Amino acid sequence: RGSASVVNLHLNDVYFFSRLWPLMLLLGSIVDFPVLSDATLGFGDDSLSNGTVVSVYAYPSNNGVDLLLIILTVIIMQSFKSFESVLLLLLAFVGQLFMLHSCDLVSFYICLEAQNFCFLVLCGLQPRVLKHSNSKGSRPLAGVEASIKYLLLSAFSSGVLLFWFSALYLQTGVT
Repeated sequence: RGSASVVNLHLNDVYFFSRLWPLMLLLGSIVDFPVLSDATLGFGDDSLSNGTVVSVYAYPSNNGVDLLLIILTVIIMQSFKSFESVLLLLLAFVGQLFMLHSCDLVSFYICLEAQNFCFLVLCGLQPRVLKHSNSKGSRPLAGVEASIKYLLLSAFSSGVLLFWFSALYLQTGVT
């Protein structure tokens, strides 16, 4: 065998981590950016000995949007049961999070397209239809049809968005 180590990674572990990752992100942001300090609770002075005022809120200004995104992702993930859909939702969550924190139009567009791809595949995923079901309401290719319509609509909207991003770039020179 040599020096190569074998890693036993089961799909259940990945499934568990993908459901837990948004909550771990929330916990990490709470630990990294404490919301309250002694000065806000009235236990200390909010200025140093040389008169410099200490900021008591170290948390970023868009924490409410991030918190709402994390809560919505966790709630939506609970309704999906298949492994592929949970991973696609996790990738869409990462795209949304990066899109919220993008600094220019190029990174915004790339994050939007990554999120768009995830939703396109999720739209195409459909539950298994039994071959023996002859009910009038079941259409076995409804997910594929919806996915193709979504692809065409998103291609058109992406083209319009790129046109206006290029128009902004011509006017301002800023990406």
